Amino acid sequence: MSTEIPIGTYLFTRLKQVGVEHIFGVPGDFNLKLLDHVYNVPGLKWIGTCNELNGTYACDGYSRESGKIGVMVTTFGVGELSALNGVSGAFAENVPVIHIVGQSPRFAQQNNVLLHHSPAPHGLKPNDHTAYEKASEPLCCVTEKLWDPETAADQIDNLITQVTLLKEPGTLFVPADMCNLMVSTKNFATPIAPEFPVHPDTDVVADAIIDALSKAKRPVVLNDLFATRFNMRERTHKILEATGAYGYVTFLGRSSINENHPQFGGVYNGHVSFPGVVDEVENKSDLVLNIGAHVSDFNTGGMSRQIPYEKTIIVHAFYASVFGKNYDGVYFGHVLDRVLERLPTTYKAQVDASKPLIKVPNPELKGAITQAALPFVISKFLVPGDTLIAETGTYQYGSRGTVIPQDSLYFAQYYYSSIGFALPAAFGAAIGKTLTSNPYKRVHLVEGDGSAMMTIQEVASMVRFNLPITIFLINNDGYSIERCIWGPYQGYNDIPPNWKWRQLFETFGAKEGQCETYKAETLEELVALSENKEFRESSKPQLVEIMMDKYDYPPVLRQSTVIGAANNAYQVAQWSQLNGLK
Repeated sequence: MSTEIPIGTYLFTRLKQVGVEHIFGVPGDFNLKLLDHVYNVPGLKWIGTCNELNGTYACDGYSRESGKIGVMVTTFGVGELSALNGVSGAFAENVPVIHIVGQSPRFAQQNNVLLHHSPAPHGLKPNDHTAYEKASEPLCCVTEKLWDPETAADQIDNLITQVTLLKEPGTLFVPADMCNLMVSTKNFATPIAPEFPVHPDTDVVADAIIDALSKAKRPVVLNDLFATRFNMRERTHKILEATGAYGYVTFLGRSSINENHPQFGGVYNGHVSFPGVVDEVENKSDLVLNIGAHVSDFNTGGMSRQIPYEKTIIVHAFYASVFGKNYDGVYFGHVLDRVLERLPTTYKAQVDASKPLIKVPNPELKGAITQAALPFVISKFLVPGDTLIAETGTYQYGSRGTVIPQDSLYFAQYYYSSIGFALPAAFGAAIGKTLTSNPYKRVHLVEGDGSAMMTIQEVASMVRFNLPITIFLINNDGYSIERCIWGPYQGYNDIPPNWKWRQLFETFGAKEGQCETYKAETLEELVALSENKEFRESSKPQLVEIMMDKYDYPPVLRQSTVIGAANNAYQVAQWSQLNGLK
């Protein structure tokens, strides 16, 4: 028998039912009554953030870490627009985030009332309260606006369903006068557990994979972004073990294969990969099973990936491609399940299982801290179950040299690449870790000084919630990633100098002894810190200031910049020729 409850309570109860336990956001007068309903749902916690952009970044990190939806609540106009860059990043990298906007009330929208935060009128043309909604629509898989209590429950369910299924953001607009209106709870009898339909071509693709594997002598598996986002790790491991093939990951595909797996080959980043990786993936292999491909510039070493269609089968969340023939709507989970069902009885290939010869550098960890050596030192700080997050900056490019331990998560925003993303994302990931099997493990963030300045306020939240986060703050006096790309000596790549980084915890409210700070100027100091028992066993927030030269760049970043520039110049020339331009 159904009862009735307020729309706000229905909304947050439904989110709790799909595993959400934390609601991020910033209060504003158009969402205050809605926020009251967070406290009506047992087990749901409010996580206030310093601003809306940081909050959305935190939701992104929360979702990547926990596998649940990240939820952010903002207010009409000023709040929702501040959050949109974070929503856009989640859309670009397929992260399930729900953005809830507390809007102006319905009467104000209908009558174009000049309420604060609303768009300006133009002469006799009235203002349009729906203008901001139009900005959100192209950045989401679904938007819903609650206007009628009779349809509100179904709209909420549809939004959660689409976000859960597609791993993309959705936006819910809730006029301020709607949240306390009553709706039926009859939908509670039906759990939200969406699944992709089985496409008629699923067996065609699965059979093609088995046939190709049976003929291949040196197949490889290459995992990418969508293998990570749709959790294809277990299936991938089974494919590797059933075939004897070696598995590789792109930057965006890291964590989708355990890097201590005996058949893990390495990180493939086009022609700026470690020596041997390109040869194995592009040349020696006679079949590439590409799981969840995302062929974007930074993810492919400046578009230097050269894997011909003739030996590539792509399986993806939304399509498959078999040697260049496309199958729209085929879901890779179904395909890989069929392959695994049939492999034991049909697979007869004689795979060359000789170990790939990958040449990983082994720098001497002595002297000044360099971009080339830093990734190998960071490995020493990580233990199974930890999370490592790289900011959009120099370290993320060198991070291929950092080994990710068993059951650990690594991520960076390689595609959207919004500088400032990682610090709030680390905060959100630490909150999300409480929902995982590794709730007490540490989140490690490697962050540059320039990017840190953009979103530094969320250090206050790390202090407030006393989270086990270690910030490795690279102090190299500016936007070194931009210096590498262009204008190394130009003033636009400088930042305000001489921040007192190790005083930040105190500035943002830490009590004496609550947090820990360190400074490292040499590789020996960093290595010693990684071996320090007190440091390793601490559960406090930590900041390690790492001093580096402003003109030192990771070798892979230099290579990617040169290759990317060459590819861009070639593409511009081709476009100009096609369009009759000089």
